[in-house]
Amino acid sequence: MLNDDSRPLYFSFEPRQQVVEGSVVRIVAHDGSSEVPCWFVTKDANLTLCNEALFCLGLLPAMKMQRDLHIEGSLDAKLYDALRRLQDIYGIWEPTYRRTQLSGAARSLSAPSLGLGVGTFFTGGVDSYYTLIKHQSELTHIIYVHGIDVGLADKRLRAQVSAMLERVGNDFGVKVIELESNLRGYFEDFGLEWGRHAFGPALIAVAHLLAPDLRKIYVPSTFTYAELIPVGSHPLVDPLWSSSRLEVVHDGCEATRIMKVQKLATSQTAMETLRVCFNNVDSNYNCGKCEKCFRTMVNLKAAGALERCTTFPGTIDLRALRRMSVIEEYERAMMLQNLRALEGQPAERQLYDALNKILKRPVWQSRVNEEFWRRVRVWRRSVRRRLGLEKKYSQFELGGNDVQPPQ
Repeated sequence: MLNDDSRPLYFSFEPRQQVVEGSVVRIVAHDGSSEVPCWFVTKDANLTLCNEALFCLGLLPAMKMQRDLHIEGSLDAKLYDALRRLQDIYGIWEPTYRRTQLSGAARSLSAPSLGLGVGTFFTGGVDSYYTLIKHQSELTHIIYVHGIDVGLADKRLRAQVSAMLERVGNDFGVKVIELESNLRGYFEDFGLEWGRHAFGPALIAVAHLLAPDLRKIYVPSTFTYAELIPVGSHPLVDPLWSSSRLEVVHDGCEATRIMKVQKLATSQTAMETLRVCFNNVDSNYNCGKCEKCFRTMVNLKAAGALERCTTFPGTIDLRALRRMSVIEEYERAMMLQNLRALEGQPAERQLYDALNKILKRPVWQSRVNEEFWRRVRVWRRSVRRRLGLEKKYSQFELGGNDVQPPQ
């Protein structure tokens, strides 16, 4: 971690190392006394060093650390000109951020991209599948970064995810690009929350490294236009990270999660590979117990597709659902979508009542409720382990900083 002082943050590439049918890229942020590395490895594409990627990786850390940003060489004019607007937006979202001065980079007029590819970031979740199906006729690539939502050391779950990606690539006729990276850990080393701050510019940095092959990249949305909040990927800011060679499109704000599930329910592949869980307990594909799993199961139930989705239990445990706490603003917004979708379904009255009860619970009570049931779960696991009825579960670190890149 860098020290808190006024020295500029310098960003540079280390010499690229070629591997079989791919490449290793290591980026270093330093202030002359300490450094924070960020690395990428892939066998599915040739990563191209470019200052546009450095800019995406450097601006928020510089604003957060209240440092100036130094990038040596040319920077695409479109991205260079977006600096002020990006800082206007992030500065009002995060009042502690300081406007940064960009030095070293010369504004350059870049030639249009010669790449023909159109890609989307893809995790196997609801938002990813919606964008894939919506733009199926246009898309040529899907991109997944190991280390962000699955730990790099979690070999069993990573193998399941890779198998899912291979099937999706074959069934939809797109090329799969898998990368390994400490991208999430890199941003967290600067004190930037992945979901709240970093994941938009982080993913777009990857797209810039792939830009010779891509002319457009889709970033699947999380929220509808009616629910937008300051968050790491947003329709206001994602397009501003575009360059003359790469168009960045924030996609899917026109659709609620129910609408997205209705679209993906038309795909047998999606019904057999849907993956939303980030808990990754015991390398489970979906745990079926966390807020996100429950929320998605209710989505599927409201769309009449839960029984056909083989990656989740076919029924919803209403007792467990009633114990669930919904605290964050975005969680409540998505729960409200589910409630509205169930209003006209008399057969799902019990499910509707359970969701309504959760939403009416005050936030303070939800926090108390969440902590109470967390302690109950810990106590139950402890007792079962002492009795030899349950083994200690495994959970791998996210972010990628626990694994060193190939040398």
